[in-house]
This record gives sequence, C-alpha cells and structure tokens, in this order.
Amino acid sequence: MFIILMVFLLGTGFIKAAVTGPPPLPDVEPGYFGAGSVTLFLLLRAFSNGCAAVTGIEAVSNSVPNFREPARKHAKRVLALLALIIVVLFGGMALLSNLYHATPGEGNPALIVQIADMVYGRTTLLGSAAFYFTVGSVFLILILAANTAFSGFPMLVSVISSDGFLPRQFRSRGERLSFSNGIIFLTLFAVILIIAFKANVGKLIGLYAVGVFISFTLSQAGMFVRWLKNRGKRWVPKAAVNGVGALLTFFVAVIIGVTKFDEGAYIVIFVIPLMITGMLKIKRHYFAVAKQLKVSKEVLENFDIENVKYRNRVIVPIESVNRSSIRAIRFAKTISDNITVFSVALEKEKEKKLREDYAKLHVDIPLVIWNSPYRKVVDPLIKYIESEEYKYRQGDIITVLLPEFSVRKWWHRILHNQTRIFIARELLKHKHIVVATMPLQLKDDKEIINSAKYNPDKEKPW
Repeated sequence: MFIILMVFLLGTGFIKAAVTGPPPLPDVEPGYFGAGSVTLFLLLRAFSNGCAAVTGIEAVSNSVPNFREPARKHAKRVLALLALIIVVLFGGMALLSNLYHATPGEGNPALIVQIADMVYGRTTLLGSAAFYFTVGSVFLILILAANTAFSGFPMLVSVISSDGFLPRQFRSRGERLSFSNGIIFLTLFAVILIIAFKANVGKLIGLYAVGVFISFTLSQAGMFVRWLKNRGKRWVPKAAVNGVGALLTFFVAVIIGVTKFDEGAYIVIFVIPLMITGMLKIKRHYFAVAKQLKVSKEVLENFDIENVKYRNRVIVPIESVNRSSIRAIRFAKTISDNITVFSVALEKEKEKKLREDYAKLHVDIPLVIWNSPYRKVVDPLIKYIESEEYKYRQGDIITVLLPEFSVRKWWHRILHNQTRIFIARELLKHKHIVVATMPLQLKDDKEIINSAKYNPDKEKPW
C-alpha cells in the first residue's frame, strides 16, 4: 500500500506541476551562501543523507536461506526490484522536492508530508483523504521498519551469544519462543536513543547509517580475505567484487562519519571499539571458566561418590528466636550432627533476650554469640570460622544456613533479607564455605490483619 500511494503521489505531483506549473518560491530571508569548500562539504553531506536510503538492501542478503529454491535466483529478483523501488521513490521525491520547493529543517514537517500537502491540498474532501492516507501509510511503514529490528536483532545477538561473545542469557528463548532478553535489551536501548536525540529522525538516521556501512565494510572485507585464503573456482572476480565493495563502503562510512560527526556519528565511532573490547573480554572469561570447570577423562572414569574426604559442618546465623530461625535449625539437624548457632550481638539487651529465648528451646546445639562494637555482622562470622574456638579442620566443608523470609509482594523484599544478601556475598568468596538458605513462606498482610483466627502458636514452623 505504501509503494502504491507513493507512486500515486509522484504521478499526481508531476502531472500537476506540468499542467499548472510549479508553485511560487516561498518567502525566505535573503542570505549569503559561500562556495568553495563549503560546496564540497554540502555535496558530501547530501551524499551521506542519500546513502541512508540504500541501507535496507542487507535485509535481502540476510534472508536468502528463507527464499524458495532456487534461493539465489529469487533473491536476485527481489534485490533488483528493491533497487528499482529505491530509484523510483527516492529519485522521484528528490525531483518533487525541487519542483514544489519543499523546505527541510527543524520545525518543518517531513518532506513527504509537505509534498503531499502541496500536491493534494486539504481544501476538498478527496484531497484531504488522499493526504491523510499518504501520511498514514508513512506512519505505518515506519512502524514496520522499526519492527524489523526487533525480529532481526534478537536473532543476531543469540548467534553471537552462542559463540561466547555476549552473555549467554541472550540465546535463551522466552515462554513465547522468542529471544525475550534481546527484545528487552533493544527496547531499553531504543528508548535511551530516542530520549537522547529527542526523537530527531535526521540525527538518528545518521547514527544508523554510519553503523550500517561500517558493518558493510567489515562483511565485504571478511569475504575478500576468505577468497584470498580458500581460492575456489573463479575466486579472482569474486574477490575483486568484495574488495571493491569493501573500499566503497569504507569511503561511504568515512564520509558519513565526518559529515554527521557532530550529529551523533561520534557515538558509533567510539562505541564500536568499546563493544569489540567488551565482547573479547566476555569470550576470554567464558573460555577461562570452561577451562576451570572441565573434568578430565581420568576423573570421570575413576569417580567414586562414596569416597568422601571431608565432613559437613553447619552454622546457622540468627538474630532472634523466631519461626524462621527454628525452621532453619531443624533443617540443619537433618544434614549434619555438627551444628553451631551463631549470632552477632549489637546490643546487650538483645543479647540477653536471645540467650533466654534460646535456652527455652532445650536443644543440645551450642549458641555462640560474638560482640561487635563496630556493628559489623559479616566480619565476626568469618573471624569465628577462622578462629581456634570453632576448631575448623583442613578439608571440612562449612554450610552456612541462612534463615530467610519469602514475602508475597516485590516491595516487601526491600524490607527484609538485606543482611542475608551481604552475608552470602562475602561468604561465597571462600571455597570451603557453602551458603544455603531456608525460606519461610509468609502469608499476605491483609490475610493476617483481617483474620482474628490466626494463631502463630498453632502454626507449625516445619
């Protein structure tokens, strides 16, 4: 529909200009326009703007596997048709812009909107309908153009992620079998760009074009190097095509980068090296992790699960005696006979109350309380594990079992379990310490407040 409406607009515009003559020039302030180097810069700037119109051709080459056989033949036809459409629409709009004296720039409507308004007019019902249909088709085609990124980008990052150059979360599919993480990342990045550039299409296109032509240059250069290495049948003309393509796209990328530098192209020029550096670091990290996790063939063949050389000792850090801490102590009893309940005393009164409440449990598990004059919680626990009082033996595995509340609402998590997060983060740095949590599922606040029948003494903590 968009192509039909654009062709109709071009035909109507040329016929109207031929019959009634071009419209008069708009009233503008007289000014002085220099020549020389400024003219060359303007030509380069216009050339860079025009190059953005041909950036869609890579979609055809990327979709060759999706074509019906013979795929190459059908792809060539589509590419030729796409080139014809670009020449007709882009060239026709350029001619109409000159004929009707459309004025680009900030504060003015888009050129297509200006041309449609001058060609159709909005004085009649038919003219208004044609104008709004044309503008509506432009709006819809822009939405479709934006949607192509959300179908192509997540697939691209999933492939890169599979090769280890991006976080592996990008290769995971969501519940609807789409690459949800890639879509979310692209959405956030698009929002940032729109806000940063104030939704200025002209600046965003320049930012997009320089990135596209850099990718064109890299792909053409990669194919050129491939032909030089493999040298198959008729490799010389193929290498020549890719070599010339790499040079042309490189020059275009340089021109766009220079002419659009102050409009945001500098972001791509600086960000791409940072992205490459980050991707290489991610790849090295995954490689290092894989090397450390790899199990040798001898270990696999001689693995004996019964040959346990260490014993498990459990520490249950608590702040007070409550249903959550009692639940954790009971569970600790099922996984080890060597259990210690540990607490950090920040106030004398709370320490006294804790000792009294713990004595009422009548358990044979020792309670160890360390004072912390500087009100630190994690350091005393680590120092206790390393102290002679705990009598840690080389080879023992220490399981630190942390009581935890499982709350119903997301904002409740901010109010609870913050100390547990800090303790777990510090303890995970020690290779002989295992951090485990014992959750207690809490009921909804309204259910507890509105229920007079709720009796915590009758609720079993286990």
